[in-house]
Amino acid sequence: MLTEDCFINLRGIPCPINFVRAKLLIDTLKYGEVLKLELDNGEPAESVEKSMVEEGHEILDSEKFESHSVFFIKKN
Repeated sequence: MLTEDCFINLRGIPCPINFVRAKLLIDTLKYGEVLKLELDNGEPAESVEKSMVEEGHEILDSEKFESHSVFFIKKN
């Protein structure tokens, strides 16, 4: 089971503000630390996941629920 070093719930936060908040938070972490991130399904989850990978971070795990998704993102 994965454990996170930091958590943020961005459900209900529109694009691109959700990515900006996630990026600001992951930038405060040390390399190798893990951010647990909750996002609404659809465009918010898809765009933030894609943007995090483009930024060079690693998606360790993700889980999709009925209304939202949870991501564990390792800072690289």
